[in-house]
Amino acid sequence: MTRVIGKGHAPYEFLKFNAFAVPNELEKLIHYGGLCVMKQNRHEFPFVLAKDGVMNDKAFNAAILPFQHIQKNLEVSGIHPNAIADARKTSDEMIQTEELLSVDKHGCLITEPNKFVLMIARRLNEDDSDGLCME
Repeated sequence: MTRVIGKGHAPYEFLKFNAFAVPNELEKLIHYGGLCVMKQNRHEFPFVLAKDGVMNDKAFNAAILPFQHIQKNLEVSGIHPNAIADARKTSDEMIQTEELLSVDKHGCLITEPNKFVLMIARRLNEDDSDGLCME
C-alpha cells in the first residue's frame, strides 16, 4: 500500500481486510455474535494470477479487489489521481522482480501460499447438551 498510495496514507479501511489474520480474531467475532464454532478446517494454497507470466486486466482487478474502492476514492478526490495505474505499474514491477510472486514451471504467475480457515458455526442454544461446539 505504501508503494502504491504513498507513505502515511494507508487508510484504515484496508486494515480491516487483514483483521482476521490475527490468531483467533474470527473465532472471537463468531462467539461475540452468539454463535459457536462446530468445525474448522485449515488450508493453504497459491493464487494463480496469470498465465505465461503476464497478468491480464481481469487478474489485476481481482488482485486489487479488497482495496480497489480506496484507490478509486483517491483518484476521484484528487489525492492520488493515478492510484490504479500506479498500482498496476507496481504489480508489473513485482512480477518482473518476482517480489511476492513467482512464475511456476507451467508459466503461471502465482502468489506465495495463502492460508485460510473454513469454519462452520451455529447459534448457541441454551442447552448445548450435544457438545458439538468447540472451545
